[in-house]
Amino acid sequence: MKKSIFALLLALVLMFAGCSCNNPVTLSFSDWESASGYKETTTYAVNFKSDYVDGDLHNFKQIETLSQYFTPSFEQGTYTSVIEIIEQSSVPSYVVSDVLDTQAETRPSIIKQTTSFSITGKYTPVNGDEVAFTDNAETESYFRLTDTSLAPIYSHKSSIYTMAKIKENEGKKGVETFTEKVVSTTLYNKSEYVIKTFDYDEYMNASDKTAVEPKETSSIGYTYRTAIDNASLLLAIRNLALQKDASTNLPTISPAYKNAQTLKVSSYNTKNQIVKSELTVNGTDIDDNLEVPVNCLSFAINAQNSGKAQLVYVQNADAKNSAETVVIPNKRLMIKYVTPLTEYGSYLLMGALEYDLTSVIYTA
Repeated sequence: MKKSIFALLLALVLMFAGCSCNNPVTLSFSDWESASGYKETTTYAVNFKSDYVDGDLHNFKQIETLSQYFTPSFEQGTYTSVIEIIEQSSVPSYVVSDVLDTQAETRPSIIKQTTSFSITGKYTPVNGDEVAFTDNAETESYFRLTDTSLAPIYSHKSSIYTMAKIKENEGKKGVETFTEKVVSTTLYNKSEYVIKTFDYDEYMNASDKTAVEPKETSSIGYTYRTAIDNASLLLAIRNLALQKDASTNLPTISPAYKNAQTLKVSSYNTKNQIVKSELTVNGTDIDDNLEVPVNCLSFAINAQNSGKAQLVYVQNADAKNSAETVVIPNKRLMIKYVTPLTEYGSYLLMGALEYDLTSVIYTA
């Protein structure tokens, strides 16, 4: 189960274990952008923190025992999300779904989101050779607007990430690593969805990717508007509008576990989050230490032994500078995202990856 959480940490491709959703309920989100042509590009610096703490609730400090085996380190990585409101006619021809409207004159717009993630790291063992690696992930997904429950239409995900496990051989302590490669697509209709998984190397090396045969195909029945695709999870959390100390369940579909799994999302605090990194808004440099009002939310599998929660800091009001000029209007931007890192042998906490907003570009 904790292995599943780590997959999200490095790949932003959720792979959750937990209880399936037995009583589906139509999902509801706050109204968000709906005008065709809106585009939002956000970029985040991703940094490793061995001692991340947020109050009394969330402590991601590295366990001291870990240093007896190996030391993790990472260079600064990057995460980018591009969200566009597009016409349905812009969906690729291979996406054939009854979630799309057939009457051209009444077709509402939909959301297209692409994301990319990359980070380089190394594990330095007490005994043995250092292991260097680069993890990355990309997603492309299409789903309906918030007034239609962010109902998924299609998603494509590819990722490669490196897992660490402590080891001991003849009294010598060190680390062993595993590389996980994933390529999958999920096509949704209103009563079922089809997940296809592919051989990573074959798919990535193919000149015509539509001709690659899947390793596995699964068809799963579900009820329209009662679950989201994992690729839209962070946008969904941005639009839950939870009050402080409130929580809700969010059924989420991922290729790894096929059936929708329930996440518990909780709002545990509100505060002014200081953006200390260099920040640009629509190409304009913003003074350091801009304070952005945020809701602090956490999410984890709604099950026992779910592991550490992940944290999302979502803008909840206009961000103003010292002259009370609005610098970032309230677009419910994700200002920060924190994911704990765990090794797979004894589930020792290694620290966390902290995603800090460095750039946002949006249409008016």
